[in-house]
Amino acid sequence: VNLADLANICENESPITLNGGTPFGGTYSGTGISAGSFNPATAGVGNHSITYTWSDGTCGGDDSKTITVLAAPSVTFNVADNEFCLNDAAFNMSAGSPSGGVYSGFGISGNQFSPASAGAGSHSITYEFTNAQGCSDTKNQDFIVFDLPNVQLSNFPNFCEDDAVFTLVQGSPIGGVYSGTGVTGNQFDPQIGAGTYPINYYYQDAHGCDDQVQKDIQVLPLPQAPITAIADINSYCDNQAPDSILLTATGIETAYFWYENHLSNPSFSQKKSLKIAAPLVSTSYLVRGENSCGESSYLQIDIEVKPAPVANFMSSGNDCQFTNFFFTDASTIASQSISQWTWDFGDGASSNETNPSHIYNDYGSHDIQLIVESNQACRDTALQSIMVHPKPQAAFDAPMVCF
Repeated sequence: VNLADLANICENESPITLNGGTPFGGTYSGTGISAGSFNPATAGVGNHSITYTWSDGTCGGDDSKTITVLAAPSVTFNVADNEFCLNDAAFNMSAGSPSGGVYSGFGISGNQFSPASAGAGSHSITYEFTNAQGCSDTKNQDFIVFDLPNVQLSNFPNFCEDDAVFTLVQGSPIGGVYSGTGVTGNQFDPQIGAGTYPINYYYQDAHGCDDQVQKDIQVLPLPQAPITAIADINSYCDNQAPDSILLTATGIETAYFWYENHLSNPSFSQKKSLKIAAPLVSTSYLVRGENSCGESSYLQIDIEVKPAPVANFMSSGNDCQFTNFFFTDASTIASQSISQWTWDFGDGASSNETNPSHIYNDYGSHDIQLIVESNQACRDTALQSIMVHPKPQAAFDAPMVCF
């Protein structure tokens, strides 16, 4: 009867089936033996004698060998704070004892656990340590990785720089913290001035996981009034109107809104400078700055179109030289008044009377010109031709008669 040598075994190994005895069919006995299996945990650490007994009913025998049960390491692994957020930094693993073991599981790289690599959920992390005798032990602990809160920030409306303080409600989930220029608590003050301002919304959930998002608020400037407004021609007579006039506004706006006579009329142009057809009647042009935040004060350009007189006259007389010709002014004017008359009788003579008379010493055709001028210095001219007939020379012959 022979029993082969028995290998060392660690105390935390599973029971082993004994099969080294020959001839086959015998029985094993000793500490930790049960039904042909050796349980190191039952036997305990140390050297144990194992006996193999065999008999064929007539002859038999036994053999004994020593099996050594080696002590297993006492491994502990307990991370006090085993809950993480998905965006937490990698965690240095040092809770495994004795030190020098190996960590494994999702998110493990060397001695670090990366929540981002592991992903949201529950992950079993293992620590295994092997002692100098080659016995090892492991401990597991679940690490919980919480997903980040779904933090959103909807678009902000545009503001004008004179708007009242605005309560921010665009962030979700509610209960987060707003920050940025012009922000106090959950309120934004547009009166910080025109510009673009990044607003940050930060939220932390019940697990201590947080995230943040940022969007811009646009504060629009108030429209600025023009500094000056001028026309290249401000006054003219209606019978001497130019083809066009040039209107110009200066100021910081890139364009200004122009109106004719009343701001209630539609704006007819949005430029700084524009050329328009000269109006035929006196007209006011109003110009101001406008945008979605309102309207500025306005400046006004007045174009004066002065009524010109319409020159006309009539003449009367016996059409003969050396007799009076009478000239009657028939000029008209829509408004204002005619203040000056200049007559040219076509023979070098003239007059400034309203209704003059004139004696022609020369007969023949004469061109009569009348220039009338209004009290606003507007003029008009009328031309007529008259025929002056020669005065006949009476004469007769008387024959001499003798009585």
